Amino acid sequence: MIDRNILDGIEDACLTQEDIAYLADKLCSLGKKTGSAVVPKVIVFLRSRTNLKHVNREETAKHLNMSSRTLSRKLKKECAGFHRLLEEERQRRCLHYLHDDISCGQDLADLLGLSDVSHFYRSFKRWTGHSFSEARLMLAENHGDIDTIFHRHAGKVER
Repeated sequence: MIDRNILDGIEDACLTQEDIAYLADKLCSLGKKTGSAVVPKVIVFLRSRTNLKHVNREETAKHLNMSSRTLSRKLKKECAGFHRLLEEERQRRCLHYLHDDISCGQDLADLLGLSDVSHFYRSFKRWTGHSFSEARLMLAENHGDIDTIFHRHAGKVER
């Protein structure tokens, strides 16, 4: 089974989107042969997408060559859910984009595939415990040190 640390290492390797998509395809084909866990495959698939706007359970299942219901059943068996994994990826990307100094709420909402900017502001508050405007002020005061500011919320995504 693939550890989440390995998946995080993919991000640290400075791979292009094409490299990540290639690795996602290889991982999915390997998983078909070995019957391995589906959560890492979903995570790699989500990370391979440039934009999360049209990503859904059906598209993901199709990419993994299974039905949407089968994907849900396998994720449930691994104590996971598609929406939670998608939300975790959005949170991860949001903090990454903030680090890259993308500070417009509408731009972030579009990049994360959220329906509108108010949805983004509510999600951001849930992910970090701070409003978006508070977070931007704190980032300016701490010279962009996101890890210090949002440490207490790292890895916490509410359902």
